[in-house]
Amino acid sequence: AVVSTQSTGSEERSFFSNTCPVFKQPVVVLLSPKLIPHTLKGDKIGSLMTLFLHCPMMAMCLLCNIDQITDNQWKRGLAIVNSLLVEVLTIISSSKNIHSHIIQLLDDPFVRIILLRFCLFTAVLQMHTAFKTEEYYPTSLPALKISEITSKSVIKRGIMDIANILESVVLFSTP
Repeated sequence: AVVSTQSTGSEERSFFSNTCPVFKQPVVVLLSPKLIPHTLKGDKIGSLMTLFLHCPMMAMCLLCNIDQITDNQWKRGLAIVNSLLVEVLTIISSSKNIHSHIIQLLDDPFVRIILLRFCLFTAVLQMHTAFKTEEYYPTSLPALKISEITSKSVIKRGIMDIANILESVVLFSTP
């Protein structure tokens, strides 16, 4: 099972880290960032993560404060998002440091896309200049080894390509 929740502090982390898998099934908990920069539109922390899990391209527009894009920009950006998700899956699948619960949950197509988007969401936030510290990043239990994903040049380049399509390169930097 995958549980996604808004994180407001260490209470959730403590609660979920002590939760046993139900019916001996694997469990992964996705926690939203504790904070979001004041420069972003909207005031709900969890809604940014929910939007990214639902539609990464729309969330990228929100992160770049873009209200409208052309059909061509949308299609080009979406193609890059989809290729990045394939890259993230390849990185996770070849990693030796991924928790067994995550590996098991990747077999379910619906859960797989949520986990891959979560990884991409974290990578995007780490490259966005407004998200400066750990409290601006989502976390998971068990921990996904996001550094293995964000260290890959293909991921960085893809995120920068989307930022370029959205004419928002200045909002991103490579970690």
